[in-house]
Amino acid sequence: MDYQKSTVENNSADLVGLVEELGISPIHLVGHSYGGFASAYCASTSPELIRTLTLIEPAVSTMLLKNRKSVAEFLGLLFTHPSTAMSAARFQRRSLDPSLRAFQQGDFDGALRFNLDGIMNRHGAFESLPQDVQTMTKENEKTVGELMAKVPVFGREEASKISAPTLLIHGTDSPKVLHAIVDRLGRAIPNSEIAIVSGAAHFPHLEKPKEFNELLLGFLSKHASN
Repeated sequence: MDYQKSTVENNSADLVGLVEELGISPIHLVGHSYGGFASAYCASTSPELIRTLTLIEPAVSTMLLKNRKSVAEFLGLLFTHPSTAMSAARFQRRSLDPSLRAFQQGDFDGALRFNLDGIMNRHGAFESLPQDVQTMTKENEKTVGELMAKVPVFGREEASKISAPTLLIHGTDSPKVLHAIVDRLGRAIPNSEIAIVSGAAHFPHLEKPKEFNELLLGFLSKHASN
């Protein structure tokens, strides 16, 4: 499979097709990381299908930089939000770039480990995960290739089209750049709230399941009749 063809747009289109085929709209949609980007895109372009939206550390990088390779954009971010810019630069240098190099060389295990170290904000992140989660990530390690796919521009204007009540979640221990994305989405999505899971990084639903479930179920109960 060519994972560069697995884009935010066609993942969103697949989701729309599934919801329409099953006839279950409007739905409570929960998305994490890259899936969070696809979920946000879906909620923005097909708002009538979404009852509530929950985004867990969504990787909507274009909320910070429309083009992550643009030096001018990065300098602008560095000038206005230096700590966020430095976090983004560290993530790219220590995680994204080596992960994609490993992937292109066919070292899928290495690509996974570089990726996890970056999003979990610590070395040896793979080994720190529970055994069943390690198995799950290994089975899906080739999806790291999706990070090479071109992403749609999704900024404040696109986020403002999300009409569903939205819960945005991030862990305290994940990279600051991911927190900044959540903060910007929270300011742009009209009916949104932000929740933080203490002691968790990029997988709060796996690292702190009790706390995460309480947050999510509490949010859904508030909007059960919407």
